[in-house]
Amino acid sequence: MILHFQPQALNALAATDAPASSAMFVPVTTQDVTTEHVPNPWMSVTETAGLKICDLDTPDGRAAMAIKIESIPLYRITLELLIDKILTDSRGDPAREKGLHAAFAPDDLPEIVIDPMAEKYTFAGVLRHPAIASRSPLQLLDLYLRLYGPATPEHTDIPRHLAALMGGYHLRMMEACDGFLWRGYGWMRLDKIVYNAERADNDPNITFESYVTRGRAAAQTLSSNDAKTLLAGWLAAERIQEELCRDIDAVLALPDIRRLPRWVRSDVFRILEREAMKQVFAETLIKHFGDLPEIRRNRSISEPIEANAKGEASPLIQQLLNQTLAADGKYSGSALLFASQARRRREESRDVVL
Repeated sequence: MILHFQPQALNALAATDAPASSAMFVPVTTQDVTTEHVPNPWMSVTETAGLKICDLDTPDGRAAMAIKIESIPLYRITLELLIDKILTDSRGDPAREKGLHAAFAPDDLPEIVIDPMAEKYTFAGVLRHPAIASRSPLQLLDLYLRLYGPATPEHTDIPRHLAALMGGYHLRMMEACDGFLWRGYGWMRLDKIVYNAERADNDPNITFESYVTRGRAAAQTLSSNDAKTLLAGWLAAERIQEELCRDIDAVLALPDIRRLPRWVRSDVFRILEREAMKQVFAETLIKHFGDLPEIRRNRSISEPIEANAKGEASPLIQQLLNQTLAADGKYSGSALLFASQARRRREESRDVVL
């Protein structure tokens, strides 16, 4: 089994019981992640044999999850309240009610029971459909999984549906398992998969030197004498650098990353490859700066182009290179700062390129 995840999705699951750290759940999938997008936003993990994964597609996996729900009262209460809310929110909505009937079949929908005191004083945690509480943890889990679809339009994907099971409290679940999957999607502990991951389109045969050579060769084949075309090529290369830097920062900024993940080094090489492309574009672009007076006057854009034309690399990229290749390098936020500056340059030059 191969797991795939995206670094920039690390904030997808807000936890109320733990600070930001690599010991967090991140959304994963086992589905095909082939894409023409460059860079491929997905990381792939092939070394999964040692992971404790709860497979909710199997009876054994659901039974194991039901035991966790029973042993941790917070999760049982959360599940009961979730189903109760789905029932309440679906009343009067034909599409949602159809999903409800399908999930509860062959049973009828539970009756709503109004507690006048609870209605008057809005007591938290009171079930409007108390019959829900009579079900076993396994029955509750099976029912909740069947409710995914028309009855829960607010759960726009399977990871959101599964995340609601934990109610924002993830530490107890992480103590019980490394992650859980259903229909090819789920959640996994980042600290169990981040170090041995590789970008989905990674080519292990490319060396550091060949990245730079390949970048210059690719840019030379795209070279032009049109100033706007050259600027667009320079910005496109920097856009890829921006995305790579955001992925790197999303992980390295976590306080407890104990060693450099395998994919970060190759991502830095990809960033250098695009820097080589930018240098080729800049060498010609600088000769046609007179055609782009608004860009030449904007020093935040013109200065890095002029530096690239001299064969220089961005100081922030040089910092990132030193911090990720040195044995004792400590990350200082250079990737995020570069990404922020790149986005600003892209936005300020949009009217010129269009």
